[in-house]
Amino acid sequence: MKKIPVVIFCFLASLINAQDLNVDLTKMSQAYASAKAMELEVSIQVVEEGMPSLKKRAVIKKDHINYFYSMDDISILLNDKFTMMVNTTNEVIVYGDHQSGTKEIYDMLHQFNVEKMDSLFQQFERWEFVQTRNGLKHYQLFSTLGNFQKVDLFIRATDYTLSKVVYSTADTKTSEKNKVVINYQNTKLEPSFADNTFSEQRYIQQINGAWQPSSKYKNYELIYISE
Repeated sequence: MKKIPVVIFCFLASLINAQDLNVDLTKMSQAYASAKAMELEVSIQVVEEGMPSLKKRAVIKKDHINYFYSMDDISILLNDKFTMMVNTTNEVIVYGDHQSGTKEIYDMLHQFNVEKMDSLFQQFERWEFVQTRNGLKHYQLFSTLGNFQKVDLFIRATDYTLSKVVYSTADTKTSEKNKVVINYQNTKLEPSFADNTFSEQRYIQQINGAWQPSSKYKNYELIYISE
C-alpha cells in the first residue's frame, strides 16, 4: 500500500477539521435563527493573573420581535411598541418607540447575540477539533491578533447550541491565569412565556393619556427618547 507523506496527511486532517467546524457553526447559526422563541442564561467570569476579577450573569429571552435582557441592575425590553431600559441603581426608566433607542441599549444586546456568534468564530485563522465528550463538541480556534489568541469552543451535539466559550492566550503557561469564561446555561428553544414577559406595563402605564412609571417603579425618573 502506498504511504501518504506525513505533511500531506496533516494537511488533509486539518481540512477535515475545518470542514467539521464550518458545518457545526452553520448548524449552530441555523438552530438559533430558526427558533422563533428562545431563553438562556449567560454567566461571565474574567480571570486575571489567576484571580477572578469580574463575574456577571445575564438572562436573555426572545419571542419573535420581542426581547428581554437583564444583567445586574440593567433590564432592557423591546416589543412591537417600545424600546426600554430600566436602571434600578439610578432609578431611571428610559423609553421610546420601537424604532428608537440609544447606542448603549443596542451595544448591550449585541454583546450576547448568539445568533451572530458563528461569524465571529469564522474570523479565526485556524482551528482544531479536540474531542466530543459528555455531549459537547470541543474545538480550539487560534489567531495571532488581539488580546486573546485562543478560543475553546464547546457546542452541544444534541441541538447545536453554545455551551461554553473560553477566551485565553495561546501560551499554555499563562492561558489559565488570564482568561474569560462564558457559560451558556438553561438554553431553551421555542419556550412558552408568561403573558407579561415582554409587556411595557411591567415598567410604565398610561394614566389620563400620559405615560407614568408603574406602581413598583413609582419613584423612578421617566425619560422619553424620540430618535
